[in-house]
Amino acid sequence: MTTQPSTVPAPLARPRLRAIAGRRTVTVPSWPIGLVLVIAVFFALVAARTALDASAFELRELRAEINQESAQVAQLQIDVARASTPRRLAEAASALGLGLPEQPVLVLNSPGGKTG
Repeated sequence: MTTQPSTVPAPLARPRLRAIAGRRTVTVPSWPIGLVLVIAVFFALVAARTALDASAFELRELRAEINQESAQVAQLQIDVARASTPRRLAEAASALGLGLPEQPVLVLNSPGGKTG
């Protein structure tokens, strides 16, 4: 028997692989970055809440001051109304030595605006 030439191709020779020396990449895990972001957002929210609370306290104080001033204005308006009654005006005039004249005086104004 004779052997026939083989029709199966010979395996291709693989090139030799070698490691290339180069820079090694360092990977940073993502959870520390996420943790820092969460903590930063938390402190930002606390700061915003504190600022809003401070504004609310200031607003409350201003409203109390407005109510107090409104009460004082109302009391002053009552005092002005009492002081401007005819009886009170007559009493104040008497205290200053003012009174009704005994003889009425008639004052005439000339048409040209000059008196004399």
